[in-house]
Amino acid sequence: EEIRGHFVKFVENASKMTPVGIAVLVVVALLLISSIDHTLNHIWRVRKNRRLVVSFSIYLVVLTLGPVLIGISLITSSYLLSLSGIGENELQAVRKLLLATLPYLASFLSFLLLYLLVPNTRVHFRSALSGALIAAILFELSKYAFALYFTHFPVYQAIYGVLAIIPLLFIWVFVSWVVILVGAQVAASLDVFLANQRNVVNQELESTYT
Repeated sequence: EEIRGHFVKFVENASKMTPVGIAVLVVVALLLISSIDHTLNHIWRVRKNRRLVVSFSIYLVVLTLGPVLIGISLITSSYLLSLSGIGENELQAVRKLLLATLPYLASFLSFLLLYLLVPNTRVHFRSALSGALIAAILFELSKYAFALYFTHFPVYQAIYGVLAIIPLLFIWVFVSWVVILVGAQVAASLDVFLANQRNVVNQELESTYT
């Protein structure tokens, strides 16, 4: 409930942003996705750069669809949690299923989109799928751990007050970044494994017909 309250306040404050504030936010977001682009390409050992127009288009897609998927997850979860009274028995099973799958599905699709589009190389769908699966599981576990901390260990607020959200935000950004890197490493390693498998098969075929 407290996390949701902070999220609602953030949305309310974001709606009051000035054009200058929006421009600064866009620049920061582009710098962030540029850093992610550089890091993921380093993991995939890609050295060639994209054209600026292509990079900007990919950044725009990631920055648009990623938050939309996460937003859909949060809004749907909040709506389902607010349902009460009418048809409670009938909705209970469906609600539990949706609450369990929708946030995970949104996270999974966000990571899948990231691993497929950002690296400047052909990423096999199976590799991106595996990396996104691992990253989504870790991300949801991290969210669950943060929710438990907010719920059962409220000492941080008594000591630091409103300022407590700042170090927690930094910790969350760090954890999210680690999750992204772990999923990317899984996807890149699987890409290498699949490429080696294909090379072995091709060599066997060549030796068979020569």
